[in-house]
Amino acid sequence: MKMKRIVSIALVFVLLSTAYINVSATNEHVSMFYETNPEFGYTYTKHTDSFGKITSSYVKDDHLANQALVRLRTNDEQDNNAYIKSVLLDLGMSNKFIDYLTVEKLDMYANAEAIITATSYCKSDLEGNVIIIDEDTALEESSVYNSRRVPTFPEDFGGDDDGETPTNYEDTETNNYMIITLTVAVLGNGRFHYSVDTTWLTPPSTRVIDSIGICVYNNTIVANTQSGWFNYYHTSGYETNLHEPTLIQNNFNPDTIECIEQNDWLGVGFADYLPPYDDKILVGTKFYIDSYHDFTAHLEFIGEVNDKETESFFYATATYEHIKIHTLVPAKPDLEITINGTNSYISMSTIWPTDILTVRTSLHIHHVP
Repeated sequence: MKMKRIVSIALVFVLLSTAYINVSATNEHVSMFYETNPEFGYTYTKHTDSFGKITSSYVKDDHLANQALVRLRTNDEQDNNAYIKSVLLDLGMSNKFIDYLTVEKLDMYANAEAIITATSYCKSDLEGNVIIIDEDTALEESSVYNSRRVPTFPEDFGGDDDGETPTNYEDTETNNYMIITLTVAVLGNGRFHYSVDTTWLTPPSTRVIDSIGICVYNNTIVANTQSGWFNYYHTSGYETNLHEPTLIQNNFNPDTIECIEQNDWLGVGFADYLPPYDDKILVGTKFYIDSYHDFTAHLEFIGEVNDKETESFFYATATYEHIKIHTLVPAKPDLEITINGTNSYISMSTIWPTDILTVRTSLHIHHVP
């Protein structure tokens, strides 16, 4: 049985069109803060709920966007995509994911009628609890955990000179920390671009199979638009002479990205094996390090509403699922949609206990015929 605790989140209902944003709320008074970018002059909204989830939105202003582009093109040293990169950064997309965007993807975001993001900092523990915490707490706690996870000096290890497992080596699975960001771009004509970006703030000490996915209501996938990847860095060498980290990028085979439709829900997801465990081997009087770290994952696709002639409102949910026990490598499980009232998420069909980390758009996605 999957052990998890469902954390209810008060929802903010924001109705988006290409011309205006109406703000209303349910269950509690919520203030959406309007912020203006000092460099380009565009306005966006930002709200952090009581759990720490951050919701942001941007509606394209053609006049401001065109002004910014003209200003940029008069300076050859400027990046012509700086405007939309600034928008995405303000909305919560990390630079490490923005840097992977192709010119075509940047143009897509630049031409989008609106962009919605939801970012959660998630913490999971061995008892099966998954909670959303605020950004400052997540960064502080994960930093402390990372600083003590790997000993710095040989005497910190204990153990014997023959390389026996160190007695003081702290590799306990107490808490895992992750950032998960869901981004929805309103492309027009009933089409929406969905993407999820995840970053492990602490390296997972259990490494078996993880999955990443997005669920959305009343959509079908546009053929050949799904893609994604798992990335991490590999560092090796003696502790006093480490090689430069090497980026390992595992692009998903589009044919292995699963698309599931159930009760008007569309689920798109991918499951894959995580890289090996970190290793430290005592060679003579020195330790040789073999480390895999800075894990990130990304999934995206374009969805199209089933009925373009009818106005509709719906949500999307992004999910990252992590098998959390050391075990023999199981067969890669299929993905399935779990429906919970008006919400759903995509997960692995497995008997192993897992952590399911999710983020849902608190903003309505609004289709206008």
